[in-house]
Amino acid sequence: GWWAKEEVDTTLYSKTFMTRVQNRLRSENGPVGPAQLVKALANAQRNTKILGSTTATVGSVCGNNLELVNVGDSAVVVVRAGELVFSTQPQSRQFDTPYQFCWLDNGMMFGESVDDADFYTVPLEPFDVIIAATDGLFDNLFVEDIEKIVQNNLEGKLPDGNTAKWLAKQLALKAYSRGNDKNFVSPYTKAAIKDGVYDPSPIARLEGKPSYVGGKQDDITVLVTFVTQ
Repeated sequence: GWWAKEEVDTTLYSKTFMTRVQNRLRSENGPVGPAQLVKALANAQRNTKILGSTTATVGSVCGNNLELVNVGDSAVVVVRAGELVFSTQPQSRQFDTPYQFCWLDNGMMFGESVDDADFYTVPLEPFDVIIAATDGLFDNLFVEDIEKIVQNNLEGKLPDGNTAKWLAKQLALKAYSRGNDKNFVSPYTKAAIKDGVYDPSPIARLEGKPSYVGGKQDDITVLVTFVTQ
């Protein structure tokens, strides 16, 4: 992306940002709901003064509900009995330009803020699988791919920490493989067609217009959580 062209390692910003979010939430003495999630994000944005930008999705389980706050195109999905029953929706200014928290080298905050966040309350059930991931997963795997990987990797296994790590790894590996497939008609390809930035017609190819066929090589982070009771 743009930061890479500027030779900026944005992992420094995103890791510092999310570490501040984590520390703030861990300092809470009571239940963590939407208000606490928003405060943690706002605090991280104010105090992360490193060149870079990041999307952010944070959540907490309150009673039987999953509370989520999302800025950008990272996402959370819930798989229940092998089927995807919930997904956050990506936020973007235009194709491939997601909402982001950002700090510029002139000492200015830029981009979006918690005021631009989407909020979700998701009722949970025992044995639900919660998957939180960056767009590197969702740009390369379709819903049916995610459902199949969850089904194949949970059969006969206990819903514990080791299984969660294993499932997250399998999802990431499949997304990585798809991201390197130059002939794959990916979710990223279909999004480009939908947004009108890619014309898959033979005439467009003859005219030398850009092609978005293939997976999207991108950072891939995947977290898996099981609802056990």
